[in-house]
Amino acid sequence: MNTNPATGTVLAGVSVAAPTVEASKPNPTLSRFCVGCGESQTDLKDDLIKPCRICFSDYCAGCLTDMFLAATVDNSRMPPRCCTLLQIHTANLSEQDAINYRNKFEEWITLNKTYCPSPSCSAFIPERLLPTNDTPAPMPTLLSIATDILSAVAKDPSARFFHGEIPITELPGYSAVVTRPMDLEMIKARLPTYKSINDMTKDMQLMLHNTKHYNGSEHPIAKTADQLFATYVFELSRIANDLVLLVGTKRDRDHFTCPRCHVAVCVKCKQFEHAGQCDTSALDHEVAMLAQFGYKRCPLCKHAVKKMYGCSHMQCVCGAHWCYYCQRSINECDGGCGEGMGEDYDDGEEEEDYSDEDDMNGIDDTAQAEPANITSPPQHMTDMVLYKPITDVDQHNSKESAAPASQRSPPRPVNLDAGGARRWADVEEDFGEEPEEGGSNQIWSCSHEFAPFMLADDTFNHGDVSKMECNKCFVHVTPTQPVKAPRKTMKLKRKRTTMKAPTTSQQSTTKTETVTAVTQSTDSATECRYCRLVVCQACQGKLEVAEAA
Repeated sequence: MNTNPATGTVLAGVSVAAPTVEASKPNPTLSRFCVGCGESQTDLKDDLIKPCRICFSDYCAGCLTDMFLAATVDNSRMPPRCCTLLQIHTANLSEQDAINYRNKFEEWITLNKTYCPSPSCSAFIPERLLPTNDTPAPMPTLLSIATDILSAVAKDPSARFFHGEIPITELPGYSAVVTRPMDLEMIKARLPTYKSINDMTKDMQLMLHNTKHYNGSEHPIAKTADQLFATYVFELSRIANDLVLLVGTKRDRDHFTCPRCHVAVCVKCKQFEHAGQCDTSALDHEVAMLAQFGYKRCPLCKHAVKKMYGCSHMQCVCGAHWCYYCQRSINECDGGCGEGMGEDYDDGEEEEDYSDEDDMNGIDDTAQAEPANITSPPQHMTDMVLYKPITDVDQHNSKESAAPASQRSPPRPVNLDAGGARRWADVEEDFGEEPEEGGSNQIWSCSHEFAPFMLADDTFNHGDVSKMECNKCFVHVTPTQPVKAPRKTMKLKRKRTTMKAPTTSQQSTTKTETVTAVTQSTDSATECRYCRLVVCQACQGKLEVAEAA
């Protein structure tokens, strides 16, 4: 039995091959139908598509589009998948739908997610926008900045009268009017002598002043000089960042800005930019609360998860399959992580059952000391905490021996989710289905092994491969396909010793060779043979470096 990811229905007779073994070629003579909606090829206007790289299931264009659109609004449907993830070039998405899908896919596939700390924004910030620890680029020099500005100004059409091709000092009456001639070639020669950009600006202003003084402010060349100076100001503004770096002593890498609301975010703690050391008290309190109530974080999406009962195999809403005890991918866990790791990891939930049920029944063993690691819940969680019920006897005793408020201990918080199988196995609450099969293709924990993306050697529709893109940086990539080289003929010359007509075996022979060539571009697509992640060569190198670290 196999569950169809497009509709959620159970399909019978759908064969799924192992992810590392290529399936056999489909039989073109069999009748074809969409496994999502059940429509046959004869009932559809468009050709059916085989988007999966493992099996040969057919999907119609409508069902494929619906799968990608559903994944953008429902994390449990991300990524769109059959036996493994489906590539975006197999679906006919609009430009905006494709952008939305890329944004959600990038957020889903990122392990250490970063979000804007502003509550009104909370935008996901991709890793590619975060500062890196790479060696910073060399600081620009004053000469390099001035040279770049002058080169850009000289290429402007308005500079055609100021290159110095005609000696301006030889113009009629020029020397009598202008005492300090200046043109672009003179400025270029003076670049090494400038102490600041202000020196070059003064020479540009002098050239503008001379032009207007000699020709008059309304002359066409004077108007052209105004345009040239405006170009200079524009180029000066464009590289203002380089000037700031020149004045500074080092690059500012202690914060970055949110791409949506532009608030400054601290690189270390991912909170608002601040002075001094990072304040981790809020995070420490959150971690303590999760540990106190037995919650674990999903290793992929970092959401808090509580195992109510059952085995340690967890399937998060984000699609990750992981072990509740060691918090590793279910493929990496050997099943022995619960042994010798303390009472929190024991198989039996009996100890938790009895202690927590005592708390919930209002039984308080006053002779037993409170655990030292118990922390008070934050204000917004007070509605989720139960306290010991107050009886008439308690009220009578409290009137006789009521301690001052300052000496009273705060009521101990009670874990409402405790109880294990004894409490939760037979209740009506819905804790979700058992983890589905097929959790082996975990992209986030896969030990990638890349190979060139080879096109299927058949006549079926596998999507528009001209729109194939990298799953990490989304640049366009091209698949690798075998191309048969043209037949080459080569005549072999034989030395004849007689003038007799040659026999058939002695006739000039023709040698024919068929060479299988591989065409690759600079952005050739590579594919992981396990999880079927498609990346460009640059991203493949980054993934291999990260896995080796």
